[in-house]
This record gives sequence, structure tokens and C-alpha cells, in this order.
Amino acid sequence: MESNLKRILMIGSSHSNESLMRNLEKLAPQYSARIELYDSSKSNVEQFLNTENQTASTRSETTHSVERNHSKLHSFDRDRLFATILIQDTDSDNHLKEILQFHESINRNQILWYSFQEFLFQNEINSVVFLTMPQGLNELILYQAAKAQNVDVLILCQSPVSDQFFSFRSIQDCGNYDKMAETKTDVWYSDKEISSIPSYQHYRVNSQGYNYRDILKIYRFLLKVRSLKLLNPAYILRRAKNLHDAPAEIDLWKDQFAKFFYCSSVAYFEFLTSDHSSQFDLNQKFVYFPLQSSKELHSEIAINRFGDQLLALEWLASMLPKDYKIVVKSDQYRNSDYLTAMFFHRIKRIQNVVRLPSCFEVEQLIDHSEFVATVNSNDGWKALTREKKVLVFGHPWYRNLPGVHQYHDSFVYSEITEPKFNNSEFQHQVNCLIDQSHTGQLTTTNEDASSIANKILDLVFNRTKVTFQSPST
Repeated sequence: MESNLKRILMIGSSHSNESLMRNLEKLAPQYSARIELYDSSKSNVEQFLNTENQTASTRSETTHSVERNHSKLHSFDRDRLFATILIQDTDSDNHLKEILQFHESINRNQILWYSFQEFLFQNEINSVVFLTMPQGLNELILYQAAKAQNVDVLILCQSPVSDQFFSFRSIQDCGNYDKMAETKTDVWYSDKEISSIPSYQHYRVNSQGYNYRDILKIYRFLLKVRSLKLLNPAYILRRAKNLHDAPAEIDLWKDQFAKFFYCSSVAYFEFLTSDHSSQFDLNQKFVYFPLQSSKELHSEIAINRFGDQLLALEWLASMLPKDYKIVVKSDQYRNSDYLTAMFFHRIKRIQNVVRLPSCFEVEQLIDHSEFVATVNSNDGWKALTREKKVLVFGHPWYRNLPGVHQYHDSFVYSEITEPKFNNSEFQHQVNCLIDQSHTGQLTTTNEDASSIANKILDLVFNRTKVTFQSPST
């Protein structure tokens, strides 16, 4: 009986999925399954590394058949490896703040890759389930290791509709739903209901004002580079007000290219802490491009060149008419971990880009823009609910809805400007997508956890159709 069990590795956070994981373990025997839990919130890989150590000590005792299967364990291929090197190492136990040296990153990622393969192989894992989109170094390498081993993968993702979640088996499939499927009338959402669906929950990270910590940063910075500025309190307060959009450690900032891009470090400081909103005319022609945190782009980095969002921004600039501006703005409700010196160096080299402070109203930018361009930001969904067209460079869940255009190498500006936004067709397709998703909150802590656990196991055992599928299925 034990050999017939389906072995499932469940990836989730003990903090947000505790009730769900407990119910999954409870229901597993009814499905002839055994569940192994990996707590992604603890950011450790001991259980995988221990497997590799145990395997090394017993490898000489393995059977001929095992050795033959063991030949499947190989190194990362080049493209996958270099993609993961782009992801900052935030998963290590000591929470490193900087990326490891290039060759050390290669070695570390390869060791993780070996360990994940060994774990999947030795524990005879049949299925790997992610309770959210794979993010971070460990989860993405585990995802790719499972794919390389032909282990079934199931990815679950909460939808912006409060009680619905999506399911799919490959990151590339995200957003690819069946447009021709029949839609039940009882899931029909009215125009008003669709526009009221939130694009994400608001958790304020940055402040629109200033506090003593911001002022202290400015004092430390100016004390080192231009102490006379300390005699001007108005200058300090004016800069502190906009410091929320600057890197957190600006007072410790060092950059070997500073003299090439800027005349001095003070010039760079003033650029970061200046308020650009007062001079921007919303009535001119512009495209809104929301800047995204690195975590939001991790899944794109692993599969898509536009995981580098500034590459998407550069290609957008080369496509637009010369009289168009591109407005970029970070999200004041998310951690702006990408705001580094080099990031702004690249932005300044792109023509017609205007940087607005994070506190600028998103709705104003969407409503006045010609269209919204993004990699996979949920601001694209917010634009659609306001009947504004969207150009996407990545794989957001809404990418196949009416009003969305997928960027390709021969894409031209007229492709997005010529067709009108068809709101009735958009409304119909949103409901078609909702009908193919699943009811429930993945982070539930109530009695619904048992019902959701049943739905997840039905998806694992192919008793229920996933929301997003590859075009070939």
C-alpha cells in the first residue's frame, strides 16, 4: 500500500497557510497520498541538503535501476542558471543584503539544484504544489528542478476576486484560460461589480511625509560630502519630504560610476529626493509604466527576458512616437527594494521618461494615459477595469482578457491604438475566467479550509480542470 501512495511536496507559509496545511495532511489518506510540507517562510533548505548528504553516504549501495534513474540528476542548464543569479539572495538564513560574488552564486545555485533533485528523487515525490506563485531563489530552483525531473507541478494563486483562486501547472501558462468555454449565468459579474474588484490589498510601506530617521540620513550624508548644506534647514526639510522614494541606505551610498553619470554624489542625491510632480502636465500624451519590486518579477526572471523591467521600458520607449512621454512611478504600498543607484542611472538614459513620486494618484495616471504598459503589475488589471488598454511584457493572470496586448518583437504602436476597448466583451470574458477559477481563500483560517484542501487535492489528482493551461492542451 505504501508504494502506491502519491507523494506530494507542499510549498507554503506556516504563517498564512497553517489551517490549510493541517487540513491537507488530514485529508491525504483519503486520497491515498502522503504530504511532505516545506515552510517557505522559514527560508531554509536543511531538509533538502540533509537528503543530499544521506544520499552521498549510501550511493554505493543503490541498485542498478536506481543508478540508471540517477543519471537524470544533472547540473543547471546555462539559461536557467544565469536567470537565478539575477535574483538577489534573500532566502539564506543570515539574510544577506548583497548578492554573492558571481562565481559563488553559480556554485551555491548548483548545490541547491543538486539537493532539490536528490530530495525529489530519494523521497519519490510525484507532485510539487506551490500555494502561491514561486518566488525567491529556493522556490524557483525547486520549481525548475521538479520540471527537469518530470515531476507534476501545481501552482495556486489567489485572484483579485476575493473568494476565487487560480490554478496552473507552469509559470508560462499563467493567464491562458479557455475563452470559448460556456459561462454559467450565476457567476455573471455586472460592470459595477467588476470595477469594484481590488487590484491588491494596500499595505503602506513608504511615507508621503518625513520623519526624524529621514532627516538623520540626510545629516549623515551631507556631513560627509557637503557640510555647508547643513546650515540650510529649509533645504534639508525639502529633501526629507521626498526621501521615501530614494534607496533606504542613501546615507551610505557609494557608486564607482558616479562621476560618469553625475557631477557629484550630491547631484545624485538631489535627483533622488526631488519632487517631479509639480511640473508634470497630465493633459499631454503619455504612457503609464508602473515600476515593480524585484519580488514581483522573480517568476518572470526565470522564464522571460523582460524580468528586467527596464529592458521592457527601453523597448517601449523605442516604439513610441517621439512626442510621447513615459511616466514611471513606484508603488507606495510595496517595498521598493529595486531603487538603487544603477537603476536610476538606466532610467535617466531612456529618453522621454518622467519619474513621479510614489504618492502620485495611480487612478489619475491611468485615466489620463494613452494606455498602460507593464511586465505583470496588477496596475494593468486596474487599468482594464477603468476601460484603459494595456500592453504587457510578461505573464500576468489577465493577459488574455480583451483590451490587453502582448508585446512581441515586431510589435508596433498602431496595434494598441487602433481597436477600441470593448467593455461588454471584457465583462463577458472576466466572467468566463471567474467560472474557470476555484472558490476559496488560500490563506483561510476558518472552517472553509477543509473544503479548499479537497479542491487542491482534486486538482493534484486531475479530478478538476486547472484554470490556466498551455495552448497545446
